[in-house]
Amino acid sequence: KFSLFSICSKKFGYGHFNRVQNLISILKDKNKRFNHYSYGKNYKNKDKFINKINQEIILKKKIILDFTNKFFLNKNTIFKLKKILKNEKNPIFIIDEPKKKNLSTILNLNNTKTLVPFDMDYNIKKKLLSIKKIKYGFEYFIYPIKKIKKKKKVFVILISFGGSDNFEGTLYVLKLLQKLKLKKDIIVVNGKHFKKNYKNKLSSICKKNNFK
Repeated sequence: KFSLFSICSKKFGYGHFNRVQNLISILKDKNKRFNHYSYGKNYKNKDKFINKINQEIILKKKIILDFTNKFFLNKNTIFKLKKILKNEKNPIFIIDEPKKKNLSTILNLNNTKTLVPFDMDYNIKKKLLSIKKIKYGFEYFIYPIKKIKKKKKVFVILISFGGSDNFEGTLYVLKLLQKLKLKKDIIVVNGKHFKKNYKNKLSSICKKNNFK
């Protein structure tokens, strides 16, 4: 029995929730049960969400956490998580991000096992050395296995900055690509929670440059 916890809203983006759903689609079989709890989607109260983690730990469920996000992990939330996890002896599985301060480094517990499913350069890898049990790299990328269709390879540049793109990374990269005038297919992914005005800005650049 697995209990998976994520976050999902305009503030947090859609990536954490979607990644957990993809993981369930990969692991699911008749002998396993998966319950996915997401703050912002089916939990609106943060205290109740954190209490649910504690309840599932008491019930001896396998716990998977995916919510490294500075808007979610404030001091109060970190304190509560440390309190409920510090005495837990069973492994806590964390799907994490390549940041200096991510959930694994913040908790700094002996019983956590961490997966960072991203490609990264050497300097970023060095920042993750303090995490005791970790697997990282693009070979661990979590995608919906049933939806992948094999096609003839077409080399494109795909731009995606999550569900919200609060810091307008998509716009920044598009402006750079516009200046470079690359002869490549360029595809831009609109996040689920992009604001209408922001989408219009992106659409304008795409139309001018024949980006998709």
